[in-house]
Amino acid sequence: MEDLSNKWNQIISKVESLIQENVRLKSDNLRLTKSYEKLQEENDKLEEEKRELLENFNKIKLVKGSAISEEERAEMKTRMKHFMEEIDNCLAKINA
Repeated sequence: MEDLSNKWNQIISKVESLIQENVRLKSDNLRLTKSYEKLQEENDKLEEEKRELLENFNKIKLVKGSAISEEERAEMKTRMKHFMEEIDNCLAKINA
């Protein structure tokens, strides 16, 4: 009979130990879940920032790639001046 009582006490002790372990694991799970959610939010913010930076980088690349050199700018200015002179000559002929 005493052997049965000892086994019963062992079972109760193990159950209590399992209950304590379960409580500890639930607490750890809650802490880890909160940590995960916080990291997920941070990751989302970083992804958005990355997207914005990449977008800005692409805009800068586009502007830089479409920039014309000083030589091209001088040539365009000369051509525009020539066209303006031709337009002025045409207008003078029309008004004459």
